[in-house]
Amino acid sequence: MELPQEPDWGFKFKRLLITASEQLQSSSKVWFIVLAVIAAAAIPAGYILRSYAAKKLISGYVLPQVTNPVAGAKSIEVLKTETLETGKPGVYSAYAQVRNPNAEFSAREFTYRFAGQPERQSYLLPGESRFLILPAFAPVGGATAGKPAIQLVIDKVRWTASTGTEVKFEVLQKQSGVTAEGNFFVEGLVKNLQAWRLRVVAVSILVFDRQNQKIIAANATEMTDLVSYESRYFRALWPAAVTGYGQISVIAAVNPLDPGGVLDVEEGISPR
Repeated sequence: MELPQEPDWGFKFKRLLITASEQLQSSSKVWFIVLAVIAAAAIPAGYILRSYAAKKLISGYVLPQVTNPVAGAKSIEVLKTETLETGKPGVYSAYAQVRNPNAEFSAREFTYRFAGQPERQSYLLPGESRFLILPAFAPVGGATAGKPAIQLVIDKVRWTASTGTEVKFEVLQKQSGVTAEGNFFVEGLVKNLQAWRLRVVAVSILVFDRQNQKIIAANATEMTDLVSYESRYFRALWPAAVTGYGQISVIAAVNPLDPGGVLDVEEGISPR
């Protein structure tokens, strides 16, 4: 005798679909309409609720108070600008004297440029005065243009309440003269008095008249990677001879607020 065969799964699934269809057809159409209305209303209602919640959140947000510690810093002052003869026709140098009028704030970095010249960077500690030097330039129009007036533009000043650690130098064996080719020169040694290796040291040279009241010539150079307590030779040349001069000032400087200015600190070395 043969046993009854179980219906296969395909047949069971079809029977389930038919049963469900019959039950839906026998149900009231009112429920279908109610469900359709709820589904249609849910989309705009959700959008309105999200928009209201976002506006409520934004209107209730209070911006944090930001205190600028250098908001009251006064602008850098330009005390003087002057164009100088170099003794060579059509070639001039220039300088500007600038000052930080703030007793508490440092200009850790600022950008400056003499009109028509590339941008450069410098700094000013609280109350400090500094000379910015343009060693040599030729005005538009060449030698026939005459001695040009010079203008200084300062921008992108970054103020800070810090003063950094003072960096000191000593200038040794300073000499001046004229080369065999007729060029005025100033030379000497700059000694690093710190137990630090310095990335770049800027050297400015100012030449005064015999009365030591007026600058008649200016130049600048720099030295790199000056190790601790090293004395490094420098020499600055002019395009021609300089006559009638008196005092010569050589100023070596490093920005103490430059995070990359000090390359390393040598431990266990006592000052010399």
